Amino acid sequence: MRDDIPLWMHIGGDADPGEDLETAMRRETREEADIEVEIVRHVGDFISGYKG
Repeated sequence: MRDDIPLWMHIGGDADPGEDLETAMRRETREEADIEVEIVRHVGDFISGYKG
């Protein structure tokens, strides 16, 4: 649940400079949901058009 607007959203974020996408995904999931994940396979990418 977002803090700024009352919507449930998927976990997401940007990679930090020099950070690969797998590391970024694991970090964002840990930061936003407080869980550790294991990447089993890549199933797709989501690119938001949001310009907020």
